[in-house]
Amino acid sequence: MPCILGNDFLNHFTVDIDGRSGRLRLFVAGTRVEDILGSNPHIGDKLQVKFGEGDMLWTKASVHGVVVRSQIDTGWGYATPNTALLNALGIQPRDNALVLRRAPDSLSGGARQFRSIDLPDLSFANIRQGVFVASLEEINLEAIESQSLPYLQIGWDILRSHRLIIDRKHKDVTLVP
Repeated sequence: MPCILGNDFLNHFTVDIDGRSGRLRLFVAGTRVEDILGSNPHIGDKLQVKFGEGDMLWTKASVHGVVVRSQIDTGWGYATPNTALLNALGIQPRDNALVLRRAPDSLSGGARQFRSIDLPDLSFANIRQGVFVASLEEINLEAIESQSLPYLQIGWDILRSHRLIIDRKHKDVTLVP
């Protein structure tokens, strides 16, 4: 049975989320990233993040040259843009590039359908992705749309092929390819 571990719980640990292996490891709060990665020659990129309300991770990213304010949310399914970002990219709500996609629902085991669009050139930290799927129908879009400047919610679809280590005590976040 899947379960959700929220920030209220995870804030008490240094968290190592390995998307490739599907592994979550919890360490004593304040465990340093270097202690987790050991002698790994490439320890990844330390992200320039700000811890916001609820300790969400805020960072800057770029989508096809448009600088966006972004939130990294490991509990979010898909990258999700706001209207300001779509407008900056010249995409209209009824654009022909919008497509219906089906994807597995990790909680129900079934499939769900959602409107999406392929967006070009995402970059933040060491992630450089040529084209990525952006969902236009995630839950709680009001929070995303409340951002007045171009904004992208970065979800698990982008993070799943990386390792994200969060040491909240030292405000250190590292992304390992």
